[in-house]
Amino acid sequence: MKELTPNTPVIVGIGFEQETSEDPTQCAEPWQLMVRAVRRAAADAGSEALLAQIESISVPQGMWEYRNPGRLVADALGCPSARSV
Repeated sequence: MKELTPNTPVIVGIGFEQETSEDPTQCAEPWQLMVRAVRRAAADAGSEALLAQIESISVPQGMWEYRNPGRLVADALGCPSARSV
């Protein structure tokens, strides 16, 4: 990850998404929940248009079988050049 200069603007928003369906065949995939949470965070920050400018998406290791969930999230958000970790 590149180092940020002290005058780099940072936009902060909060987003939360929870699966409520009890039917596993109707549940969203974890990466889809991540996308929803990021969209909510962008809306909370008042700048959904900035999603395309995301430079990096970091996802902690989970119990899913996705090789690179950050890439799935980046592609769904329309920021394919974002680095995923």
